[in-house]
Amino acid sequence: MKRKYALFALIAAFALMLTGCSGGKSAQERGFTVAVLDTYIDSAKVEAYGASQERETPATFMALSMGDSENDPMSAVAGAAAFTTQVASGEIDVVIAPPQVVAASARSETFMPLTELFSPEELAAIDDALWIDYELYDENLTPTGERTPACGIDVSQDEGLQSVLGKQQIGVYVVVNTAYPDQARQMVLDYLK
Repeated sequence: MKRKYALFALIAAFALMLTGCSGGKSAQERGFTVAVLDTYIDSAKVEAYGASQERETPATFMALSMGDSENDPMSAVAGAAAFTTQVASGEIDVVIAPPQVVAASARSETFMPLTELFSPEELAAIDDALWIDYELYDENLTPTGERTPACGIDVSQDEGLQSVLGKQQIGVYVVVNTAYPDQARQMVLDYLK
């Protein structure tokens, strides 16, 4: 029991520490931000990828390692706390990550459903084989047979993202509380061209 309280205290302290990282900047001061997540990620690769992107809307690309829950649980706790804090404080607008890395966030409705992001006509033009959704579980971690609304798009074919995340399934997700919904929507569409 003491370990649980110690772990909770560590997460709370870490989250409070991270809350000050934004420096109180508003979304307009901070700008449009894309977080690239993986278990472990090379921030230099993410920065180089972000610098290579020419878009109508400038975006800041940042790397966030989510940790390995099996081999290093503390890194996973720290990664989850950092991500949750940044999402809650509105510091992240779009997430690019392997679907398994953000599964818990997707099940917690962190990402905007595609039906809210796109018009019915736009959604009809996107191959539904590219839609990413997640199986739901009950409190005993038993599958319920239900799924989340589709909240991500598979962009695994993008060679630039492969250079950062490797050859694996990669999804792009719009954070539900983004201050830049139009830019986020356009970024998703750009990956589909």
